[in-house]
Amino acid sequence: MSTVVTGRALTYGGALSHDGRWLAYQSEESTRPDVFVRDLSGTGGRWQISTTGGEEPHWSADDREIFYRNDTRLMAAAVVTKPHVQVEPARRAFDGVYNLRSDTGMTTNVDPGVDAS
Repeated sequence: MSTVVTGRALTYGGALSHDGRWLAYQSEESTRPDVFVRDLSGTGGRWQISTTGGEEPHWSADDREIFYRNDTRLMAAAVVTKPHVQVEPARRAFDGVYNLRSDTGMTTNVDPGVDAS
């Protein structure tokens, strides 16, 4: 096993894309947690997904969206990974109380059949 993310920031909540090439995770590189994506193919590329905070990333079944929680909102960000990474600004998919900490550290999950568009 090798290290994928290094640095002083607290980094956790990793979610592997279904094709195994991308890792979405949350990191507290600033004063709050945000969601990032890292290329696992060896290029070391990294892109920030959330811009106003985010936790608990999950990939959609087709790897075209990343869902994450931002306080009481479930956000969805469209992600294109070919030929290069492009991230569209996240939009609110749902609103509600999702910050219900559990033993797993995850308070949401994405059904493989969901389409938040």
